[in-house]
Amino acid sequence: MNIHTESLIKNLKRQKGATFEDIKKLKNHFDFFLFPEEYIEVLTQMNGAEGSIGDVYLTLYNINYIIETYDYFKNVEIGNGLIIFGTDTGVSYFSFLVSTGQYVATPSTSLLIEEVEIMGNNFLEFLETLIKKF
Repeated sequence: MNIHTESLIKNLKRQKGATFEDIKKLKNHFDFFLFPEEYIEVLTQMNGAEGSIGDVYLTLYNINYIIETYDYFKNVEIGNGLIIFGTDTGVSYFSFLVSTGQYVATPSTSLLIEEVEIMGNNFLEFLETLIKKF
């Protein structure tokens, strides 16, 4: 993880990093999507975290919750095309847009692809946008 990213997430309370088996489980479950390498690196450092980043209280989901959330929304047929990895206390969901791999935000009340806001092309851009816009 680069120094700038580390400085932005320094206040997060982190869960233990993901194991090789955890990462394998994630990649196998989402075999249709290639997770960005920097995000995989983040997961190896912290498999879930929460805390303040700027004025935002960010929750990053652990791998099991990412899978559970995806499966739940898939079954109720909303949020298709999104892999949710976090939230800002329920106002917005933060996700990967499956079609492009971009980090996006959606209102937690809709989860419509048409309402995504692009947050960045990598984890650092996501964090910087989060601090500026939320």
